[in-house]
Amino acid sequence: MGIEFNILWFEDNEDWLNSIKSDVEERITNRHFIPKIECFPRAIQLEKLEYLKDKMHTFHLILTDLKLDNGLTGDEIIEFFRENNILADVLFYSGDGVARIKEVMQHSVLEGVYTAEREDTPFLKKLEKLIDKTVVRFETPSSMRNHLINYVAENDLIMKEFIKKSINCEKTNRYTCRILNESLKDSTERIEKIIKKKCEKNKKNCDNKCDEDCHNYLKYSLDKIGILDSEKLSKLFNKVLKIKNISGLFTHQEYKDNILQIRNEFAHDSHKVCTAKECTDIRKNMIEYSKIISGIKK
Repeated sequence: MGIEFNILWFEDNEDWLNSIKSDVEERITNRHFIPKIECFPRAIQLEKLEYLKDKMHTFHLILTDLKLDNGLTGDEIIEFFRENNILADVLFYSGDGVARIKEVMQHSVLEGVYTAEREDTPFLKKLEKLIDKTVVRFETPSSMRNHLINYVAENDLIMKEFIKKSINCEKTNRYTCRILNESLKDSTERIEKIIKKKCEKNKKNCDNKCDEDCHNYLKYSLDKIGILDSEKLSKLFNKVLKIKNISGLFTHQEYKDNILQIRNEFAHDSHKVCTAKECTDIRKNMIEYSKIISGIKK
């Protein structure tokens, strides 16, 4: 689940959909998730949903009205997803009331389905309960561990690409070496040994510090897995930001304390748990740094 909450929504009344969608997004945002809602406001044929198969497992909730355009009904939508082994909870609602939905459900075996009227208040109350139910499910230690590990890995890739675009990695020069020496003192010696060994194997002269094949420490350290861990990469990222006069947005020490340290605790302690409030605080920090890092990238 990470920090995104994904909803798939089938509703043909665009006026009502547009009027209530912001309320749904607000309830997700208040729980410190990023709402991602994919809507089908017009009639759709079931066979056209085939393109969703590769991403169906990413939806945490499915919302569908009973009556849709062109005679398509919500129970057909639900049956389609269950036949494709998509087990996300479904909120099945209708402007004709819950009694009408239950009447329809008597003739179909629909699993994992919750019902509501399409009036704003009962609809939102039931939806809130389902959102909270889903959030609790993804706040287990194993889920939090996976979310944090994936989150940091994604940030690592963004930082690497930013550094590559900011510094000419195709040539080694004093500028590049200075950045490495200042930011990665404990890594440059290791990188030099690896590259020197590689050069000797290829029978190249590695004595010249300007030899771009032998001493391109920065490019090698960014491309080679295992040279720079997330903490060293964050430190280098912060250094490059300062050099480019983009300081103040990202602080290595704060990122280390609020994200990397928590990630390490979950990764190395199988008994690590967190309260609902602690999980919420972690998501708040994840969202904050996603915005900062993505903003810098642009």
